[in-house]
Amino acid sequence: MALAIVTLNGERLEDPIAERPLVTILRRHRQLREQVERLCRQLVECETENRFSARLEMRLNELLAQEEHARDEMLRFPVESIEDCAAKAEHLRWLLNEGDSGLEDADWNVLLQSFVNRTPVAAGAFS
Repeated sequence: MALAIVTLNGERLEDPIAERPLVTILRRHRQLREQVERLCRQLVECETENRFSARLEMRLNELLAQEEHARDEMLRFPVESIEDCAAKAEHLRWLLNEGDSGLEDADWNVLLQSFVNRTPVAAGAFS
């Protein structure tokens, strides 16, 4: 197994193979949104067939709570690079294209604040 250290202008970069934390958070949020959508379709099918499924409703409530937590984590997670900005913007475009972003007015404020990272490292990231 070989270990490579990647540098740019003499500064060590993170492992290019390792996934950035924001990407993991965005993927988790997308997966949960898709699971909620599938479960909602199943519940609609049950209602169409005049069946009631308490188990499906309980699972939906659990997924909705997990999705809300993942959404909040995504909104608050600060961007640390231009790649993070692009990834977050792409995720938001996906949410908006889905037709129901799940974002309320206060969420937009939190989201925009996540782009204003006050750490010294991030302050120079876009200069």
